[in-house]
Amino acid sequence: MNKYENIKNLAPDKFRRLTGVKFKT
Repeated sequence: MNKYENIKNLAPDKFRRLTGVKFKT
């Protein structure tokens, strides 16, 4: 329900921050 949406929104945010710092695009 809301947990899934929260994770979906957090997943990309965490991944983007990790890839952004790793890839430094």
